[in-house]
Amino acid sequence: MPSAGICPVPGKNKNIFLPLDKSRTMSLDRGLLCPQCGELLHRNDIEVFTKCPFCDHAFSVDTDLEDFILTPLVNEWAKNQQELATVEEDRLLP
Repeated sequence: MPSAGICPVPGKNKNIFLPLDKSRTMSLDRGLLCPQCGELLHRNDIEVFTKCPFCDHAFSVDTDLEDFILTPLVNEWAKNQQELATVEEDRLLP
């Protein structure tokens, strides 16, 4: 069933990203619209698999899809590294 009243475009394999309602999600900023079934997918839905869990559509793997999946992970890693560096600096100070 298509999400948010959006119908998929048959035969179109371009990945479509849409903003998400943050009040109804876990603060994710956008989702991926499946061009075959119209389901709005979250990062967790396609982190491990490159296919839609609802209709088995194979997404085109491109830089946009990689950024969609990896950017939050990289940002979280960078945040943790900054926090770790701050803790290490505090230990070194007399």
